[in-house]
Amino acid sequence: MSHFLTAVISRSGSEEETRNLLAPFDEGIEVDPYEKRCWCVGSKARADVLAELAKTIGVYENLDEAFWNSHRGKMEEDPLWACSTEALLEHHKWMSEFDQAKEQALLQHPLRNVPEAGCSQCHGSGVYVTTQNPRSKWDCWEIGGQFNGEITGRRIRPDVVRIEDNRVPVPIMLELEIIPFALITPDGEWHERGSMRWFGPPLNLRDDWPDEVRKILSQHRECIAVGVDCHI
Repeated sequence: MSHFLTAVISRSGSEEETRNLLAPFDEGIEVDPYEKRCWCVGSKARADVLAELAKTIGVYENLDEAFWNSHRGKMEEDPLWACSTEALLEHHKWMSEFDQAKEQALLQHPLRNVPEAGCSQCHGSGVYVTTQNPRSKWDCWEIGGQFNGEITGRRIRPDVVRIEDNRVPVPIMLELEIIPFALITPDGEWHERGSMRWFGPPLNLRDDWPDEVRKILSQHRECIAVGVDCHI
């Protein structure tokens, strides 16, 4: 399961307004049945690509472990560093060669859009019927949480969480160059750096995300941002 920092931007910065803006993205909401692309589509292509990358760049898990080992000093100095946005961005840079090679190889693989014939969910069709919220982004959330204080430029141990420590005027957020993983704007739109998953690294990470965050924040200078720890 994954945690990520979301900045919820509103006029008041109140807990009620924060809750209302987050509500439409609840994974628990059920909708009318609709068809959804099955996870099994392209699974053989993904397996082939990972096997080839293991021979050239390395195994993802080994590269990931090497990253955290190389930053052990930071984590000893600050036990909360591993949960920070800074850590996420540095991890993305560390894995960029692997991620880019994987993306390119998948685009060229002939089985990238082929489902598994024996898939128990879609039975080889590539789609299945679901009532899951198509806008879902989280299964639970809390103000601050693992990112307690980060939106104000400080990281505070999550023992005592207060909304006052996780609420900041947008101009200050701009000045401090706080880059969350996701943003919700007052119009109810969700903006994100990539597709967060239950397990594994996020997909389709945007290299232009810091610039996009600054652009969005600049359009809402009169608002207040609340830092929320979202979980999926």
